[in-house]
Amino acid sequence: NSNVRAEGSFVIMPNVIMLTPCYGTVGTMVTIRGNGFGATELIRIEFGTIPTIAVVSTTANGGFAVTFTVNNQPMGTTTIIAYSDITNIYAMAYFVILPSTQITISPTAGIVGNMVIVSGSGFSFSELIRISFGTTRTMAMCTTNSNGTFTTVFTADTQPFGSTTVKATGINTNKTAEAVFRILPNIVVISPW
Repeated sequence: NSNVRAEGSFVIMPNVIMLTPCYGTVGTMVTIRGNGFGATELIRIEFGTIPTIAVVSTTANGGFAVTFTVNNQPMGTTTIIAYSDITNIYAMAYFVILPSTQITISPTAGIVGNMVIVSGSGFSFSELIRISFGTTRTMAMCTTNSNGTFTTVFTADTQPFGSTTVKATGINTNKTAEAVFRILPNIVVISPW
């Protein structure tokens, strides 16, 4: 007769079982799936510098799936954490933000002497940015914030009539982004008056 019995405990740990895709640019839709959490508990998804980019409730089996959009953050490897505020357990995964540098300008046309606002994203954090304008190599310099974004202003200097390129260059990464400003004609002086 074998009446021997053994018992033990087995702890199921939380796990991220799928991250799709695992790399992309700002604006990419990301789906994260996980399991090993408690039944019907809220899971908060942390993404890089954002403490809560999504919230999802687990199933009766402790699994979850949620989709979120990559927001403005510096390029490079970013941590994703699925965290339960109730049980204080978490699971981690990593997402690589690819460079997707871009700039916008306002206004997009004007005369020499107009102020031009340049906003950019997709650069590295705390990166020095050089703004060039047509034939002027350095029109302005600025530094990105912790999300790899910046905003700066310059005054349009003397350039030929027509389309003029505004270019932002990351000094450390050499990543660039361009926009077009249209120089409009302007009569400066009428003589004799």
